[in-house]
Amino acid sequence: MVSMLRINNLCKTFYPKNGKAIHAVDHINLEIQDSQVIGLIGENGAGKTTLIKLISGLIQPDSGQITLDDVSLITNMHEVQCNVGVMLEGARNVYHFLSVRDNLKYFGYLNQLSDEQIENRMTELTQRFHLDQYLDTPVNELSRGTQQKVSLLVAIMKDPKVLILDEPTLGLDYIATVQMIQVLQTLQENQKIIFVVSHDLDVISQICTRVVYLKNGKVEFD
Repeated sequence: MVSMLRINNLCKTFYPKNGKAIHAVDHINLEIQDSQVIGLIGENGAGKTTLIKLISGLIQPDSGQITLDDVSLITNMHEVQCNVGVMLEGARNVYHFLSVRDNLKYFGYLNQLSDEQIENRMTELTQRFHLDQYLDTPVNELSRGTQQKVSLLVAIMKDPKVLILDEPTLGLDYIATVQMIQVLQTLQENQKIIFVVSHDLDVISQICTRVVYLKNGKVEFD
C-alpha cells in the first residue's frame, strides 16, 4: 500500500504580547506519497519549523487537517508516535550524557518496542551506519558528525512512515556532510516520506526529489 500524507488548509497563528499576529502557517495544502524526499526551504520565519512541528504533533493547528493514510495526525497522537520520526536540529533529540546504546534503548521503550525488537533494530542500524563500535560511548564524547548519526538512528528506531530531518548537516565539516548525505540517500530506498529542512541547497539538490519553498507561511512554489 502506498502511504499518503495530506495537509489540507492548515493554519497556525501566533499572538505575541507586544506586536501584531504572526501567520506562521497560512492555508497550506500539500499531498505527499511515500518515496518522496521533500526539501523545505525558505528564509528564517517562513514557516518551516512551525510546519514540521505541526506534522510531528509538537504543536496543534488553529484549523485544517493533517492525515496519514486517512488517519488524523491532529486528533490521533498514537498515530504520530508510531509513524512520525523527528531528527531535531543540532542532535537535540538525544541525551548527550547517555551512551549510544542507552539512547537507542530508551527511545525504543518510549516508542513501545519490545526488548527483542530494540536489540534487533539496534544491531541492524548501528552496523548499517557503522556505529556499532560506539555503542557504549557517551554521545557527548563523539564527533559532531557521529552525534548527528546517533540522532538519526533515534528517529528511525521505530521505522516510521514519515521522517522529518531538521538541518541534518548543520555544523558539520565537509567530510561529515558528505557522509551524512550518503546516509540520507540510503534512506530513500525504504519508501518513506522524508522532509528535509535545510539552508544548504547543495544538500537539498543531492537528496530531495521535490522542493517546497515557503514564504510568509504560504507555499510560494512546489
